[in-house]
Order: sequence, then structure tokens, then C-alpha cells
Amino acid sequence: MGLIDAATTTNAAKSTGIVTNCITLKPFGIRTYERGFNGMKTFDFNPCICHSYDDRACNPCISNTYEKHGEGGLQLLQNSAIRIVNCGKTSISGERLDSASSIRLMYTSRRFTETSQMKHILSTIAALALCAGIACGQQSSGAKAAQQKSNVKALLKESNVVKLEATPATVAWGHYDDASAPVLRVKSGDTVRVRTVLTSSPTRLERAGVAPDQVEQQLRELYMEGAVPDHGPGGHILTGPIYIEDAQPGDVLEIRIKSIQPAIPYAYNGFGPTSGFLPEDFPYAKTKIIPLDKTRMVAHFAPGIDIPLHPFFGSMGIAPPPAMGRISSVPPGIYGGNMDNKYMVAGTTLYLPVNVPGALFEVGDGHVGQGDGEVDITAMETSLIGTFQFVVRKDMHIDWPRAETPTEFITMGMNVDLNEATKQAVRQMIDFLVIEKHLTRDDAYMLSSVAADLHITELVDTNKGVHMMIPKSIFGSAKSAAAQKTAVPAKSSGGK
Repeated sequence: MGLIDAATTTNAAKSTGIVTNCITLKPFGIRTYERGFNGMKTFDFNPCICHSYDDRACNPCISNTYEKHGEGGLQLLQNSAIRIVNCGKTSISGERLDSASSIRLMYTSRRFTETSQMKHILSTIAALALCAGIACGQQSSGAKAAQQKSNVKALLKESNVVKLEATPATVAWGHYDDASAPVLRVKSGDTVRVRTVLTSSPTRLERAGVAPDQVEQQLRELYMEGAVPDHGPGGHILTGPIYIEDAQPGDVLEIRIKSIQPAIPYAYNGFGPTSGFLPEDFPYAKTKIIPLDKTRMVAHFAPGIDIPLHPFFGSMGIAPPPAMGRISSVPPGIYGGNMDNKYMVAGTTLYLPVNVPGALFEVGDGHVGQGDGEVDITAMETSLIGTFQFVVRKDMHIDWPRAETPTEFITMGMNVDLNEATKQAVRQMIDFLVIEKHLTRDDAYMLSSVAADLHITELVDTNKGVHMMIPKSIFGSAKSAAAQKTAVPAKSSGGK
């Protein structure tokens, strides 16, 4: 851990657009919030010490990242600590601060790791940054004050989200492995925003028609020679692993998918001579670049053909049982992995049986749309940013991945044989109905036949995938069920 001491600064140059008479925390390698005349501004600093308030005097410390936001806007930048400017007098936990005050904060220097204590500090500081700006200005109107309160709430929520970028130090390329070292440690209940990159090289993308300046810098860095020496045996670039504290074998990791956004304005689809479901019909390779309209949330597949965007991660998984060793990122299995289930969009919850301490969650293979089956071996492949909340469930015990959307329960089957994968999905549904809905096995089998739907998830990932979905709406509340059971049938008018 590094130690942060508060410093004080006065008479800031107005030419910088920053208000004067402010308190400044000046540590090394810092995350910065500054409120100026044009709203909130953020800077991303490399590790060094800045001795002057004027940011221009800290040029050796400033990286190329500079983001300016609207009134009340805030962006927390990854891999940095804190500098904050509070204007005038503000309060922190009921204690008054002025230009002569200082506070001491603890900051953990482990990459991408923020302890619960640090998160609490970040929340307080984020609120201070906004409140300080409010104190420096004119008295707000009622509507503006309400908006500012709303902004404070948003800042507090944002400050509790840990962010994980896709870098050579934070990806697992082509595998799930219980021996992989975690790149981030979080607690049960924590929320993490994860950046992923698509599974293709800059060279292939440019050959297919992507302009060089449209290829992500993150992807170029990953493909630099020697950047990620530990490759394979699969090809997916997965961000992680994330270690969830207190997750132990026998527990269930509940993964709440809070949001998913496209990170770039295009996707690709492609097939090859030895892949896909019909290689004998298409014995050559082809890649198509598909522009994305993130405003209308559609993909322009061809003139007159627009496909609605439904972003989801093709691969979300945890470490397999240690006896399995390193697993390719291609086939899905007990650990989840490359399930390619298009229904696992934002708002969905995935449940995975934990196999090793910490679970070791990895995510990638971003898609913005896919048909059931994924018949040519790819979906609309792109880079995504996903926000996940991890909850360790010690009260739940399952032996295979399971999911639920806001409207349906989902069970899954995965096997090299499509029939066996289908049987597994059905048996998993029967088990779910017996354990969770307290049906007899006979009734569970019958209900599966009359109310549940089978889908071929994918046919192209070595293990075929099948999932079964049953609507939540058919299950009444326990109270209404009891009422139906005890209700006395009305007498027929034709009765004796």
C-alpha cells in the first residue's frame, strides 16, 4: 500500500479554467477529479509526483488520456490513484475542511485492486468533488439542486464500480485454467466493469476493410510480439481471471449481467474452410465487416438488411476442476466458457458451480447478435464493455451451468453429441423443477414437454450446445397456489 497525504493549494491560475482557493490531494500516480468552469474534468496521471496545482506544470505526469465531461460528469480512469480538488468549505463525515486542512488516505498499489475500505473512500471523495463545486457557485434553483443530488447519487454508484481493461497483463488468451494468476480480486457483492476485445488480429481486420485508425489500440498492444507469451490452446482473448473472495468449491457463483455496450462501431462475421457447420459447402475463408449504428442499435448487414443489436458475451466462465487442467477456450462445459447463448444479455443472471477457490472468472468473445446455432462459427463479433455483479451463493448447489432472464429460466446441455446435449438440457430442467418448484419428477417431465422450449445454442464449438427455456409467468405465487388448492368448487345450477 502507498500512503496519500493531502496538500493545500491557493490562487490557481484562472486561465486553466479551474476555480481558486482549493484543497488538493497530491499523491503519486493518481486518479484526478477537478471541477472547473466547464464542469467536471478528469486527467489520467502516470506514476510520478506533481508539485504544482497548475496541471500544465505536471506535463511529465500526464498521459495522453484527457476527457472532458458536461456539468456534473465524471469518468473514473483505470490504473490510477487520486487527486481531488474541493472548492471552499465542504464536509466529510460531518467534519469541516478548509484550505488549511489535510486528510490521510490509504491507497493499495496492487494493479486493478480496490479494497472495500478504498471503495468507501472513493465514494466519499466522489461526492466531495461534486459538492465542492456546488459550494463555489451561485445558489441553485430547485430543479438544478435536484439534478445535483441525482448526480451525487450517480457518482457514488460509479465510484463503487471497479474497472478492468484488456491489456497484456490482464487477459487469458485461449484458455480457462485453475493455475492462472488472478488479475483482480473482489468481494462477493462487488461490481466490475470489464473491457473485452474481439477475437481477431489487426492485420486480418485491416485486410477485411477496417481502416487502420479504427483498429483498437488495446488490440494492437495485445498482438505486439511477446506481449502475451502464454497463448492457447484456444484463440479467444478473455479478460481476467477475476478472483472472487470467499468463493469455494461447492458454492455457486451468481453473475448478474448489469449492462453490456458495444465498444467499437463495427463487428465482423467470418468462416473458414475447416470450420463452421458446412465446411464441405464453403471450402474457403471469408470475412465480412458489419457497421454498427449504436444510436439506433442496429447492424447494417447489407443494403436493406438491418439487424437489431442484442449484445452478449459468447464466453463467460470460471476455472474448471483442477483434474481437468488447462481447458481450451473453444468448447463449453461445466465451467461455462464458450456457451454462445444469445439470451444472456443485460438483465440476465448466470449461475456457475465453483470448482476452485476464488472461482477465477473470465469473459470475452463479444457478440452484438447471433442466430441460434451460430452455424458459420462466428456471430457478429465485436469488442464489448460489460458490467457484472458477483455474488457467492453458499445456499445454492448445482452441478451444471444455469441461467435466468427476467422472464425465463434456462437450463443447458453441452456434449460432442447433439442428442446427448439435448438430453442433458432436459434432465437439468427436470432437476430444476423438482428442486426449485417442488414438482414430482413425473410432473416435471410433463411440464417440460408442454411448457418448455428447446433451442440449439451452437453447433460449432466442439461440444454442441442445447438450452431449454421455461417461462416464469406460468408459476403463480405460493399464496395463490395455496388458495387454488383450498378453494371450494361452486355448485352447478343443475345440481340436486
